[in-house]
Amino acid sequence: MTFEECRATLFLVFLFSILLSNATGSFVGFNVRGGPPAPAVVSLLKKEGIRHVRLLDVDHALLTELSGSVVEVMVSVPNADVGLLGSSTSAAAEWVKTHVATFVPLTNITAVAVGDEAPVNDVLVNAVKNVHAALVAADLNLQVKVSSPLSMEVISQPFPPSTAVFNDSWRSAIGDLLQFLKSTGSSFMLNASPYRGYVSGGGVFPLEYALMKPLTTGEQIVDPNTLTSYESMFEAMVSAAVFSMAALNWTGIPMLVTETGWPWRGGRREATTGNARAYTGNLVQHVLGGGGAAGGAYVYELYAGGSTAGEEWGVFFENGTAAYEVDLGSWRSTTGELGGVFCVANRTAGQVALKAALDWACGVGRADCAAVQPGRACYGDISTVATYVFNDYYHRTHAAGGTCDFGGAAFLTAADPSHGACAFAGRSADGKQMTSQAMGPVPPVSEGSPAQRAVGTAAGTTSLLLLLLVHLLLS
Repeated sequence: MTFEECRATLFLVFLFSILLSNATGSFVGFNVRGGPPAPAVVSLLKKEGIRHVRLLDVDHALLTELSGSVVEVMVSVPNADVGLLGSSTSAAAEWVKTHVATFVPLTNITAVAVGDEAPVNDVLVNAVKNVHAALVAADLNLQVKVSSPLSMEVISQPFPPSTAVFNDSWRSAIGDLLQFLKSTGSSFMLNASPYRGYVSGGGVFPLEYALMKPLTTGEQIVDPNTLTSYESMFEAMVSAAVFSMAALNWTGIPMLVTETGWPWRGGRREATTGNARAYTGNLVQHVLGGGGAAGGAYVYELYAGGSTAGEEWGVFFENGTAAYEVDLGSWRSTTGELGGVFCVANRTAGQVALKAALDWACGVGRADCAAVQPGRACYGDISTVATYVFNDYYHRTHAAGGTCDFGGAAFLTAADPSHGACAFAGRSADGKQMTSQAMGPVPPVSEGSPAQRAVGTAAGTTSLLLLLLVHLLLS
């Protein structure tokens, strides 16, 4: 084996070790349209700990007000602009310049949703590609991902999920879209509404199934082909999209539910505050529990008063009071508190290893990489940047099994790496370093729950395999 082949093999094993030793954090965010002035919106987001929003309208005042916050923002291309952006690269470049580049990096824009349940055709796919090309030209493509929210209508007969396929009319265009998503590490965006599914089903499925409530043994919804028992219509919808992608030979594309919710007032008798409270609360538990295929979900919607057809979906009124009470203690990512513990870059790992780990963390890992852009407080050399990103990822995901390893490119310490205006997760509220027993490097196996230790053990096993491979290759 040549030296170059040896190095390439080691690099592949390194990437594999990253995938074993880390878990992607889940989150629940909100769709935002209308509402009070921007300062009041941001105040509500901070009060409720909401860290992910999808702006249904391009709101420059709100984007400006979000400057310097930790909120991750998805901006939207209106359906009316899809045709222009799909036919003109210059128009796409101007759109990105006006609505994205102008605000980044001060505002943490992480995604662009092109259209919303727009007609699935070559024009839509070209619009997605043109927006991505504009982001590449602006050197923003690693931070800002691009996709297009599709409705459940693109899937023929979504139940049972195992036999679900995309509608023949849109299959070609969806195939092109999936190829793009796979090549860029972007998510498949799906608007999944169990409320609509329940209403259109005409009573075929029990209401509890749509509300994500526990089902009795006799009510279990089982896929006859895989014998998989689905506890909620939400998860069955997401699984139908996954099986539909697999039918076109596309796997491993992240799933993101861009719109879901339950109305608390409207023409149907099921639109009640009790049902809305049950669905939203169960959604939070399900998604943040990490048991489903969706890495995140956006509740429709933040503010009441913006819906049509007499239905009210918003969780809050414009004065900040809640339309219905629901546990909002964990809207943010599954992070938890790890005061006094920090995940820092291992400088001895080398720049190649740090760069590979950074690319993964900023892409699949969904770490906050806006704070390390040129001009931001946490920008610096690759070790400085990696330390901030690794620590952000670790604190976001440790409760769901995320570890601090990155194939040996990071380790845990009690030494606070915060500097100047760059404050790291894990610092106390008053900015002072919190005490911890984690003095110096701590192996992942010592972290948290049995599930977390299992992940850490897998990472340790991979490290041993890596050392063995090095020995074999160099002997």
